[in-house]
Amino acid sequence: MNPANMVGEELWSFVRRSYESEAWANAILDAVHHFGDVLRTKSGLQSDGTALVGQAFGGKEPKIQVNRLTTESEKNVQAGVEAMARGLYLAIRNPRSHERLTDTKQDCDAILIFVDYLLRAIGHSKDAFSIEALVEHISDENFVQNKRYSELMLNDIPKGKRLDALIATFERLDNRVMGQRKDFFRACLASLEPGERDQFFEVINAKLKTGTDDLELRTIFQLLEPHQWLLISESVRLRSEYRVIKNLQSGLYTIASGRCERGGMATWANSFFPHFSLKTELLRAIIDLLRMPAIKQQDYALKFFFFDLPRVSDKPSATLVTHIKGMLNKGDERYREAINTFEEFGYSEWSKPFEESLLAFKPRTLPPMDDFADDDIPF
Repeated sequence: MNPANMVGEELWSFVRRSYESEAWANAILDAVHHFGDVLRTKSGLQSDGTALVGQAFGGKEPKIQVNRLTTESEKNVQAGVEAMARGLYLAIRNPRSHERLTDTKQDCDAILIFVDYLLRAIGHSKDAFSIEALVEHISDENFVQNKRYSELMLNDIPKGKRLDALIATFERLDNRVMGQRKDFFRACLASLEPGERDQFFEVINAKLKTGTDDLELRTIFQLLEPHQWLLISESVRLRSEYRVIKNLQSGLYTIASGRCERGGMATWANSFFPHFSLKTELLRAIIDLLRMPAIKQQDYALKFFFFDLPRVSDKPSATLVTHIKGMLNKGDERYREAINTFEEFGYSEWSKPFEESLLAFKPRTLPPMDDFADDDIPF
């Protein structure tokens, strides 16, 4: 008898080398190891031996169901498959793992056919975890957007499948949906081994290396923790930071409507500014906006980036000090409020140059401003 014609192709591929070498005991152990791998994949469990069998087939809601479990006969079949699988470990694997047995070709053929039968018995059962089901679940409009729900979902994903799950959700989900699932994303990323984490950041690198979609970059800022910015390759970071600065330079905002007309993507990046390499260029871009004659450009910089300046530079530049003093001397209430906030948050190096101007401050009324369309900003 040639077992290549009697058992499934996948099982045969696992035992072929040992079988053709006439290492019968090794071929038997290879078959049992393959069976265990199939159980772990289908159940999402990480155990082994009889413990794996009991956890996979036992209980009121088995992780692996060989049938619908609606009739007494079906329940008996489930229990019978569990008992046979236990026997596979107790009577076949364990003795060969703990002592040297002399197996014959006849022994090996019989056991291979038995393992093949068990594999076919569980072949129609669904895997406990599937990436397709996960992506569908995360896309669901009733997904609960909090850390606890995300942690519970993560517990249902086998550790060996989490990298694949993270990559699949990252690549398949719409950017807006993915940005709203940051709790799940961060929990999954934190659960990866260091090598797996590096593999995932290679996916991010590939996406940002040539990307031009502002929504895509905005989603990255939503998903990552600020300190993880440094895990992205330097060339990709520099390119992305340059894109942020360009977006910031286009920014427009009006107080009357409370809406942003342009520059929305950059507003999601400000918590990452301390980790930027292009701090000098970033600082210059913010200062340039503050000095623009158009009120909506000034307001954009004041609302979204003025309070990030101390995280980009230790103290204000001479150019910025001159500009702010000039605005305070003109009675611009926006700048007085901004500098007072610096003092409240302990940024003394940023508020000290303006102490005299604040004491002499006399407010003036600003002209009315127009409404602009919303740009989906994080406020």
